[in-house]
Amino acid sequence: MNKRKIYILIIAILLGSFIVIEGRSFDIVNNIILRDSKSDVFKEIKVLKEGNQNLMDEIKDLEATLSSLSDKDLAVKTIQNEIEKYNKLSGEYAVYGSGVSISVSGKITAPWMVDLINELFHAGAQAVSINSIRITNESSGFDTLPKGQIYIDGTILSPPYVFNAIGEAITLNNALSAIGGIFDRIRATFGGVSIVLEQKDVMEIN
Repeated sequence: MNKRKIYILIIAILLGSFIVIEGRSFDIVNNIILRDSKSDVFKEIKVLKEGNQNLMDEIKDLEATLSSLSDKDLAVKTIQNEIEKYNKLSGEYAVYGSGVSISVSGKITAPWMVDLINELFHAGAQAVSINSIRITNESSGFDTLPKGQIYIDGTILSPPYVFNAIGEAITLNNALSAIGGIFDRIRATFGGVSIVLEQKDVMEIN
């Protein structure tokens, strides 16, 4: 087997591992979509966080493998792009680009915030924040305090709840606004809640 065929085989194996990892991550998210209002959201976020830690370990392995390759062809570039995408999800540095800003006015519960954030990532968001707090694998999770306030990463959130997400704006809009989608479900559950989505050409999430 010549040198180029060996590189192609290695790259195919690496790409396959990414597909398996991402599939496991989506399975975790799917398992927490259906919930009741009393669910322990901290535990759900912990599951996601543990899954993300495994993902970061895989990224380190891929970076080590890339450093040993000298053939800078399209396949190697593809793997580099995948590493960059997952680094954005990890919150290692600021992310810039187009996206959407969603303002939710009215009372909603923490589990529905988790659902909305998951929908954004499912639709391809590279980074997500709520009221300027970025959601990463280091986020401790949402919880509901005795007086009904929603708490995350040492901060009590107050409405309106502003979700910013960087990604393909049209794709994100279509996913969230679809008939029977997350917006419709929130409005059906919480009467009087107002949801306004604005597409942005340029955004920054730190």
